[in-house]
Amino acid sequence: MASWGEMAADRPEMEARARELYLIEQPDAPGPAGLGYLATVRADGGPRVHPVSPAVLDGRLYVYCLLSSPKLRDLQGDGRYALHSWPKPFTDDGFDDEEFYLSGRATPVADDELHRRISQTVGDKPESGASFELDIERALHKGRIGGLDYTVWRGAPD
Repeated sequence: MASWGEMAADRPEMEARARELYLIEQPDAPGPAGLGYLATVRADGGPRVHPVSPAVLDGRLYVYCLLSSPKLRDLQGDGRYALHSWPKPFTDDGFDDEEFYLSGRATPVADDELHRRISQTVGDKPESGASFELDIERALHKGRIGGLDYTVWRGAPD
């Protein structure tokens, strides 16, 4: 597994596309946290998908979960996740289906100050949720500039 910063150092072009597609710190984004779809594993083994606001702080990727959210229980029980980028809107000349996908394992954030910073970045109160770091096992970028192209990156094995 690897951190966001390790992916960025190894593949800066992929990290730049991920920041844009997840709307992380983008000019048109609602804040420093972005938007994406987080897939988790339910207790019965089935999939669950939720919108989330991923945040990058100090070269690491985080998500914040409200205490009442089923995704909190999912990540506490089985930390495997997949994070898919938000779809780009239609334009006058068509639809650009560029996408970014990350998968790996979520780890609870135990540091109170870091949790406070994450909750502040996503616009929530620390006492209303829990934070998780998303370690990256695999990243995939799909683009269509000059033809369909898939780029895959794998984090360092544990």
